[in-house]
Amino acid sequence: MQITAYLRIIFFFCISISLSSCSQYLKSSVKSSASAKQRSEQSAKFHRVAKGETLYSIAWDYGYDYRQIALWNDIDFPYLIKPNQTIRLYPSLIRGASKNTEISHSKRANSSSKLSSAEPKRVIRRAKRSTRLKRAQSSKPKVEKPSGKAKYLSHPVKYPSRIKWLWPVRGKIVHHFNSKRGKKGIDIAGRSGQRIVAAAGGRVVYSGSGLRGYGKLIIIKHNDTYLSAYANNKKILVKEQQKVKSGQHIADMGSNGANITMLHFEIRKNGKPVNPVRYLPR
Repeated sequence: MQITAYLRIIFFFCISISLSSCSQYLKSSVKSSASAKQRSEQSAKFHRVAKGETLYSIAWDYGYDYRQIALWNDIDFPYLIKPNQTIRLYPSLIRGASKNTEISHSKRANSSSKLSSAEPKRVIRRAKRSTRLKRAQSSKPKVEKPSGKAKYLSHPVKYPSRIKWLWPVRGKIVHHFNSKRGKKGIDIAGRSGQRIVAAAGGRVVYSGSGLRGYGKLIIIKHNDTYLSAYANNKKILVKEQQKVKSGQHIADMGSNGANITMLHFEIRKNGKPVNPVRYLPR
């Protein structure tokens, strides 16, 4: 009987030790996962500029409007950035601008003569950029309803923006736009070296291969609201800051990572992907 009681005591003692160690392990694993999540969130708040990147390509990669990032980092037109420069990806300067505005108003009320001429100019520029950004985001162009079956046209039409869009290349759409599944554009199949043209007139704001998953990429700015992108090119024929006309030959078709010959085409409105088929001629 004494031996049985002794064995029971040893058994319960071992169970208590194992439960305690298990609890400590769970707590440590939760803490480690939380710290890893915190580190990832912290790293996503900043971006270090690599060689060849532009403000437009960074905004494109993170899904922001280029004007937002310019405002957050107090970068004025023409939005020039340098390698190794740290870019903030959250709107701290919007709050800073409002504080500077309040401070400048209080200083002007107390002693307007002591206020420097440079500070109010910076505040005014920030306020104007913020106003333009809000107007661009709130603007909703009327959407025209297409009639009949979709087909390629050689002439441009206005749909549904004020820009006259053209198909960048002739071919079959093999992957359609689906924002829920991460499909930010359309894939148009073709042959290697096939001519790719600008879908609308504008200025080249990125030309290179620095964005992961896009291969040799061209980004064209058409106005303050719309940009278009042409990815997986075999050869790029335009340079950054170059002005291009609608229908101009800008690249030759190449292939994606799976060696499928096709053009990946995107349209962004205020930094957000939209379905290109809704804008292209029908």
